[in-house]
Amino acid sequence: MYLVKRATIWLVGFLAPGMAVAQTSVFQPGYVIRAEAPADTIRGYVDTFFAVEKKGVIMFRTTQDAATAQTFTAAQLTAAGTGTQEVYVTRQIPIGDSLQPRFLRVVVRGEASLFITESGEQRARFFIERQGGQAMPLRRGQQLQVLNSVLAGCLALDFADTPANNRAYRYQLDDFKQAVQKYNACKPAQQREQLFSGPPKPGNQVGMRLGVQNSQLYYPDEPIFYNQKPTSGLSPALGVFVKFNLGHRVAIVPELLYGRSNNSFSVVKRVGATSFYYTNTMETQASYVRLPLTLRYTFSRPGRLLRPYIEVGGAGGLVFGAQSLFILVNSELAGGTLGRTQKYSVGRNLLGYHGGAGVDFYSPIGIWGCQSVWRNYFLSTPTKRKISVLTIVSISTISS
Repeated sequence: MYLVKRATIWLVGFLAPGMAVAQTSVFQPGYVIRAEAPADTIRGYVDTFFAVEKKGVIMFRTTQDAATAQTFTAAQLTAAGTGTQEVYVTRQIPIGDSLQPRFLRVVVRGEASLFITESGEQRARFFIERQGGQAMPLRRGQQLQVLNSVLAGCLALDFADTPANNRAYRYQLDDFKQAVQKYNACKPAQQREQLFSGPPKPGNQVGMRLGVQNSQLYYPDEPIFYNQKPTSGLSPALGVFVKFNLGHRVAIVPELLYGRSNNSFSVVKRVGATSFYYTNTMETQASYVRLPLTLRYTFSRPGRLLRPYIEVGGAGGLVFGAQSLFILVNSELAGGTLGRTQKYSVGRNLLGYHGGAGVDFYSPIGIWGCQSVWRNYFLSTPTKRKISVLTIVSISTISS
């Protein structure tokens, strides 16, 4: 417990400088177009992260370091964007029994336009619109009917409800984007087609980890060492990992970690009703490689300097370089002291689970992480020995 408290104090001290700037701006150069007078383009800095999520708002500042920001809903703007990467427009879309204004992110703009939303307010994630018409939802299972209605009049396109077309136009962005581009290519170019890549997608990352762990190797052997708690020992923990980002908040993290345990414990017992006693001592040293597979959830949004997270997972591993000694010392027996040393098998395979928390710090010189993880591993022995590991502090560096 003392070590955990010291580690917590150290962790807070490490993170405190970053916490002071954790709310650094995530605003990018961009613009907004008001829906009401004056309906002109206002340039400044925008935060569009929540535009197509449930909040459905866009934040705007006149300068990068402005003390306050304006919050615009879809009803207050006709469009907003960050230049060539992200463009958002307001459209009336069906929500329940009525049409309501919502921000849609533009994927393709031309004679026909394609939009996307992540709000989850209805079954449609994609919307399609012909110049001068209304944005129509592309609902799953109905995409061919909507495409045939909106993109009619192009001989190069066939949206008949056939098995081939169902395979060609699945419910995914690339298929819809291809259909809209083909339509725009076969129509008179009254409006030049524009493509927008949208916000950058999180890429995969590779990192290294170095830390200090506190480990205990339990021996629930009966009857000598049954449920005896061993001493704990500090040892280095190091490894490498790959972070596969499934989105802005969820990631899968496989790791390759090296650890070492050094433990001992003793039991003193009397010989019957005599005054003689003997001491049983177990001393263990083990090195092991672990292969954790972790599911991680990050709380704060991209763009923040500090991004705390929690994680859970399971792991397998291999024990090597292990030595376990059972020492029996008889005292005050037969007028002297007798000793006996016997080697025990530790077990070669590890299988267990873990959980922890940490934070990634996005600094100007790279991404640095700090975490604390509790791990519990069972050894492949008949007595079900186990290793309990608390990684007190683990510092990592990640390639961005």
